[in-house]
Amino acid sequence: MAEPVQKRARQECSQELCLEKTSLLNPQTIRRAVLNEVNEPIVFRGYLKGKWKCIDWEAKDWGKVLGDDDLVFRVGARVKEGDHLKSPQWETECMKGSMSYCEFLEWTKGQRTCTSQCGSQVNSGTHWAYFDYFYMKDLEQPEHLLGAIDWGTFGFTDRGLNDSTLWIGSTGANTPCHIDTYGCNLVAQVMGKKRWVLFPKSQSEYLSPTRVPYEESSIYSEVGFPRPDASSHPRLISTTPHSFPLMMKKE
Repeated sequence: MAEPVQKRARQECSQELCLEKTSLLNPQTIRRAVLNEVNEPIVFRGYLKGKWKCIDWEAKDWGKVLGDDDLVFRVGARVKEGDHLKSPQWETECMKGSMSYCEFLEWTKGQRTCTSQCGSQVNSGTHWAYFDYFYMKDLEQPEHLLGAIDWGTFGFTDRGLNDSTLWIGSTGANTPCHIDTYGCNLVAQVMGKKRWVLFPKSQSEYLSPTRVPYEESSIYSEVGFPRPDASSHPRLISTTPHSFPLMMKKE
């Protein structure tokens, strides 16, 4: 869920919302807009090229950074075509599995299975895996990322590794629909693709909002995204979601 968006945003990633590299804005202008002026989602395209070293990295480069560390992935069942979810795939209901980054890449290609903490074997054809909300400063060798990211591109020169989180997921990985009640979020897509689905804040009541224990900073929706069962939440049909696909293509 997101702040109210103007009518033009009903188009998928309209020209007004996508700021191309040909019209680069001053970083301080972006910072002021993000903190004080903008009340709708904006997609910045081409802003990281030549500024973030990791944009040019291949999977093997990330393998060097992450090494052989065991990464704890949240593992959930992929929703079959035609099936629908009556409720979200809550984190507490997902399995956990440990893999190194290179093992994860093999897993996504079907070259290995993953053993969950409950002992069951899962593969990428039936399940998704998500290593999410991990602070980069907690990596065993975070120094490998020094100079690889630069939030100063958007005017936030005071932000660095200590404030940045890493998200790595396979096809189908998702986060339950929610609204963060603090500040704002800047997200950089450095590899692969991800789709964001945002709702105007004024439509929150149609999304069956709820609180989750120990999650004081967020309000969640009880709707079962990414494939919701409309019969369980009939008011969902009154919403006007805005879809923003992000893709990082390697040249």
